[in-house]
Amino acid sequence: MFVSQYSNSIYLPNLYRKQYFDYLIDLLNLIDYPYFNIEQTMEILFDCIISRNKNILTYKDKICTSVITNTIAKQHHTTWIKELRHCLEDFIQK
Repeated sequence: MFVSQYSNSIYLPNLYRKQYFDYLIDLLNLIDYPYFNIEQTMEILFDCIISRNKNILTYKDKICTSVITNTIAKQHHTTWIKELRHCLEDFIQK
């Protein structure tokens, strides 16, 4: 399981250790929610936390694969830190 490679990372607090991941899996098995890849979701979360702690100014520039549709997001035309206006019109036009 991928969690073990992140469990001892200096960038992750104790909250994200394996026992909490297993607890979350148990909870999701008890509810009637459509299936999605929770392991991939947790991997994306851990990568985001590690990237954010390494460089707070560039972690939002990473692209991810959707755990629902399995499609890769497009790279944005501008880095997050240089994007001054955060509106839908600018995002679509560029």
